[in-house]
Amino acid sequence: MTPLEEFYELQPEPQRGCFLAMREMVLNLHPDVTAAWKWHLPFFYLKGKMFCYFGKNNKTNEPYIGFHKSKNVEHPKLEIGDRKMIKIFRINPHEDFGN
Repeated sequence: MTPLEEFYELQPEPQRGCFLAMREMVLNLHPDVTAAWKWHLPFFYLKGKMFCYFGKNNKTNEPYIGFHKSKNVEHPKLEIGDRKMIKIFRINPHEDFGN
């Protein structure tokens, strides 16, 4: 099993199901989106350029999507926190985020 596959396999529920659903959504955004393992996290590339990655809050285990070079993107649900270039979108694994 690859480290990327292990990441998903080792997540407890409901985080595992949430990450798997997120992966399907991201991979289906565009035919040129590819998945990779980078910095010990699932990373996604669009046409060979870094696009986003999956992470989780160390304290709450709440999943999030980090968007590469998104510091100038404005959206009320994106948070920059103490990051310089990446904003994150938190996902509640107990709620339906597909709507």
